[in-house]
Amino acid sequence: MLDSGLPEVRNISALPQSNYGRGGLAHTTVAGSLLHGLNEVEVWLQTFSPGSGTPIHRHSCEEVFVVLKGSGTLYLAPNSQEVPWKTTRILCLCK
Repeated sequence: MLDSGLPEVRNISALPQSNYGRGGLAHTTVAGSLLHGLNEVEVWLQTFSPGSGTPIHRHSCEEVFVVLKGSGTLYLAPNSQEVPWKTTRILCLCK
């Protein structure tokens, strides 16, 4: 929080980036518990190269995806449903 009481604005391009050992991934934590003291939410910016993705995994929290450019497929458990997603689609995965 700034002295004015307004929320802090971050220059995303100045934040640290990692690929966590996964080729084709660029990950930036825009706001998160370790960096900014948040308890319940994290905001990530992730860029995937064509043909790349993440391994099958799960989270114990809700997720929201906002596709800014391109398209892909999200596989949802428990029935491995394929959900195509594309630019301008917002997908909220809630418990």
